[in-house]
Amino acid sequence: GAASYTVEELAAAVEEGRKHGLKVAAHAHGTEGIKNAIAAGVAIGFIAPAFLPEFQSRSEAGTAVQLDLDEAFLASDLVVEGLVTDARSGELGDGTIYTDWDLRVERTFWGEEAETRTIRLPGGMLATGRGMLLPGMPRLVEGEHVVLLLEEPNRDGLRRTTGLSQGKYRIVTSSRGESVAVRTGDHVSLITARNTRVADRNGMLGYADLVARLEAARQERIAAAPAPR
Repeated sequence: GAASYTVEELAAAVEEGRKHGLKVAAHAHGTEGIKNAIAAGVAIGFIAPAFLPEFQSRSEAGTAVQLDLDEAFLASDLVVEGLVTDARSGELGDGTIYTDWDLRVERTFWGEEAETRTIRLPGGMLATGRGMLLPGMPRLVEGEHVVLLLEEPNRDGLRRTTGLSQGKYRIVTSSRGESVAVRTGDHVSLITARNTRVADRNGMLGYADLVARLEAARQERIAAAPAPR
């Protein structure tokens, strides 16, 4: 459908937010709306490949707006750290295949506190051998220690990682015995207002640094929230 806002209107919102130290984020649908948001500097959590066929034709990759960690945090409904303990795949009435991933939660950076969570992500493999893959979506593995930044669930409980592969960090131990956070960027094109680029296949930072940045983003988001009346 037609875009809800023009580039000029979105740019005005971004500028007003900048004056108050706030970032403007959106969950955009439709080619025109997505392009307007990108041009205006709005942070978008997710773009489905089908919405931008010109990018899809260049690559098999999924397409997402490049996000800084604080932008990804702002665009997320849930940010958690935990251990993946189990997985089950199923199929919705419309044929969408999903996987329910059980997570033993170690820390909740944003969202309701819970000791365990079941996170439903699109994609997976059924017992019949039929499967579905969403380009750019990171895959979880049982036994993984992860930090996940997740969008709000839809009516079927499906979530997407914020910014596709930008929404998953795998926590591993380096050869020097240090905990590091690894983000993979396989099959993802990250776009900015000026260009399109293929994401680096791997991004790595210290685990303590990741936690500190997430905590800082949390405090900024709390501080920016409207005061209760």
